[in-house]
Amino acid sequence: MSREVIKLLSNNKESFEEYIPTILATPNLGKYVDVHIYKEKYEQILKELSLILDIYNTSNPIVALENLIDKANDSFKSIIQQSEYNISNRIEITDYDTYYHEYLSILHNIATYLDQIVSIRYLCRIGKQNTVIVGKNGSGKSSFASFFKNSFNNNIVVIPAQKYLVYKNLNDNQSLSMTREELYEVQYKNYISGLKSNDFLELDQFLYNAEKIFTNLIITLCNEELNLGLQALYSENPIGLENSLVVRINKILDYILPQITIKINSFTRSLEIIRDNQSYTVNAMSDGEKVALYYILHVILASKDSYIIVDEPETFLNPSIANRLWNILEVERSDCKFLYLTHNIDFIMSRKAAKLLWCFKYLYPYEWELLDINIDECQLPKEVIITLLGSQKTILFCEGTYDEVSDYSFYSSLFGDKVFVYPVGGHKEVIQYVRKFNSSLLNGYYNAVGIIDHDFLSEETIDDYLKDKIFTLPFNEIEMALLCDELLENVVSLYADESTTKVKIARFKEEAFELLKSNKGKIVSENVKYYIEEQITTYKITNAQNFETIIDGVNGWFNELKEKDLFKLYDDKISSIIEHKDYNEFLKISSLKSALSRGLANKFLDSDYLLKAIQRVSKNADLRELLVEKYFKDFKKLISED
Repeated sequence: MSREVIKLLSNNKESFEEYIPTILATPNLGKYVDVHIYKEKYEQILKELSLILDIYNTSNPIVALENLIDKANDSFKSIIQQSEYNISNRIEITDYDTYYHEYLSILHNIATYLDQIVSIRYLCRIGKQNTVIVGKNGSGKSSFASFFKNSFNNNIVVIPAQKYLVYKNLNDNQSLSMTREELYEVQYKNYISGLKSNDFLELDQFLYNAEKIFTNLIITLCNEELNLGLQALYSENPIGLENSLVVRINKILDYILPQITIKINSFTRSLEIIRDNQSYTVNAMSDGEKVALYYILHVILASKDSYIIVDEPETFLNPSIANRLWNILEVERSDCKFLYLTHNIDFIMSRKAAKLLWCFKYLYPYEWELLDINIDECQLPKEVIITLLGSQKTILFCEGTYDEVSDYSFYSSLFGDKVFVYPVGGHKEVIQYVRKFNSSLLNGYYNAVGIIDHDFLSEETIDDYLKDKIFTLPFNEIEMALLCDELLENVVSLYADESTTKVKIARFKEEAFELLKSNKGKIVSENVKYYIEEQITTYKITNAQNFETIIDGVNGWFNELKEKDLFKLYDDKISSIIEHKDYNEFLKISSLKSALSRGLANKFLDSDYLLKAIQRVSKNADLRELLVEKYFKDFKKLISED
């Protein structure tokens, strides 16, 4: 940063260290105020100034930030001037009551200055890039924006998410004559707290203010354009159209909404919307068009070198329009820095050059834990990272997709209150995502786990995966899990009495074992195939002195496999399952998911059996507890580590 700024901050720090302790040590001050609170604020100010100086010594100047520092310094000067006068002239005065309000004013200014300095530190953290802040609900994103608004009265524009936009014809002279400077006083007010409030009166006031600001934006635009027109007519130096805000706005509209343009009605001091050569009022625009105009006016009319904070920038906008709108606004106001607060994945993905900050914790009153997210370091797709950063739970990666009957739907029903389920395709992807996520910088903040199908895995492999927080389903596939005894009885008994339920289940199992008999050879081959594939993927070369030693090692490994006589091993195993009617083992080794879960189940148990089974899991808490305790004990331990 510039030497002047560093010197200014250093001098501020030294002056605080000299004067404020004396003020806080004023006799009898503790009778009137909680001195401890202000001592904490004083100590925090010194800490913040040190942090800022450290950042400045390693960063480049930002014009908007320097402007804010200058304004914060005005507050600082006021504090020091007040404190110097009081210390030198009144500190020994016994009639303290006379000067109570003056001392209280000093203390109030200390608190205000602290807010400003903290804001500057966070703005330093944001740096020169446009920034997107993402975080789960309750992490403090809106409080973050509100804090900035309360710290400065200009150079910070907060645009709240808004879809209740109405232009109201006003008759009062103040509104009709509104200048840009007067507009700033409206623009710079903090409306976010009202939007988030549960208080009816505060929310009602927010809606009134939102209506007022939309109207004031339009009136200010009209006034500026009319003044520009007068200057063009009567000024000795003609003013070109390139200075017209309406021309600039129409260029933006042509890029995002080419079907409409705007023009000024000089008689009513209002905007007219032109569509298909027809004139309409602003209120006749669609909700999405009004929101787009609302954002455009806010940004175009913001003061030079502002920080523009936008809460939910995609609200009420088509995704493609939202992305194009903010792209062109960033170019149009390249002097400003944009800070977006959003959960929308499409929008975040569209901010390709923006810094991504994760707001994961808020500590009252002025501490937010922000983490820079480098997507490349996480080694996971950007959309995955963004989605998960908004989650408040343990992350569960699973196989499959978001189908109605799938791993996702089953695990969401079974663990929905404890995990955020994210399907990623096959078991290899699950393993990859869990390992990469837990080895990234996010590991200290999130607990990522996975569940994969059994797929004929060996017990040794299952144990190894568990060490990496990857649980193996004790069934071949999810369809087999939905055919376990507990679910069979739960689903069938809904639509049949006890005797009929038993008959239906017995008939289904009888047919299932007959199906197993007729497909025995196929299942044996599949078991052998998967076993060998697993062994190949886990095989490690222990002697690589030369090519011959490698070949010898591989041959030895194949000979060991051959000696195991895998075909006989699995043939015997399946024969035993059939002989002993071992239904649980049947579900573990069976790959007949379609024939079983959709064929026999729908025929002998109930139509749409799989969907009904998932619905039962979702609705029955006792059933969920039973399934977890019997089949998912080790997984339960994994998610309890969060």
